Amino acid sequence: DATGAKAHLKYQFLFQFLKKKNINLITYDLVKNYKSLDAAIFVDYPLVPSKKALDIFNLKIPKILITDENKYLRPEAWTKKNLRSFDFVLCNDDDYIDDKKFIKHHSHDHYKDLDLNFKILKKEFKDKKSLVMISWNKKYNHPAINYNERINTIEWFEKYHPNEFDLFGPNWDEFVFPWDLPLFRRLNSKRFKFLRNIFAKKYSTWKGKVDNKIDCLKNYKFAFVFENTDSQNGYITEKILDVFYGGSIPIYLGAPNIKDYIDDKCFINLRDFKSLNDLYTHLKSFDSFKYQNMLNEVEKFLFSKDSYSFTSKYFCEKIHTILSNIKIN
Repeated sequence: DATGAKAHLKYQFLFQFLKKKNINLITYDLVKNYKSLDAAIFVDYPLVPSKKALDIFNLKIPKILITDENKYLRPEAWTKKNLRSFDFVLCNDDDYIDDKKFIKHHSHDHYKDLDLNFKILKKEFKDKKSLVMISWNKKYNHPAINYNERINTIEWFEKYHPNEFDLFGPNWDEFVFPWDLPLFRRLNSKRFKFLRNIFAKKYSTWKGKVDNKIDCLKNYKFAFVFENTDSQNGYITEKILDVFYGGSIPIYLGAPNIKDYIDDKCFINLRDFKSLNDLYTHLKSFDSFKYQNMLNEVEKFLFSKDSYSFTSKYFCEKIHTILSNIKIN
């Protein structure tokens, strides 16, 4: 995507995985005969559905919903009526999980391939810059969506330590309107870009977009990881894994129960600090030895079975198990 992440890879892996199991997975735009479909998989549906997607949704065939986004950012996908329409839900909200209809799902680690091969990029502590954030500039009014936390962090470092913090990502040279207010959302379209540029706030720490997120992260000791909400148990996306593979240490604000999935020796929990100044003081306490110890914990986690539920292979196996149970062949 525009932040240099590789969020599409798990679906490429799914095509490959199912093909080896003699299951033909195609995108809906290639469907010519609805009667040929045995099941349908939807991602964050309804996310601007086309007429063809709606026609497939209304078919009397087994349907699987994959929730990549949280319930605050994609509320339409999480309504009771919508959830009732699906036979299975790969779910990123732990409060729903029953291992029957609602099956645990993370927005996955994209860098371990189907053979679980991976590489951590490495750079000497002394050769790294201090802090980075790679993020979209977006705005939502819902209090559970934490884009304001990103803005507060950026503005604090702009004010107090601008030479120790770099910002990357799209739209930081534009004013953005709230995406969850229909009246204003359309003002974020290309048509109104000139208007957004006029009212944009200029960030001195913004360095532009990145083509490869992992390559960028390797140049920094610490990287801020803000999930799109910090109010949903189990909502852990690829963001923290990206930092691990970039050989950096995450400063994390997201799922309240993150420690149930990832050892807290691997990351810095932003919730543990009363202020950004306290966080900054903590970061300045790191020498190369203390820093390397944390990176060793990260590597240990990535090699452990605890990381398996984040992998694309886990995701593919879950989908295959569901399809097998509904006798897709």
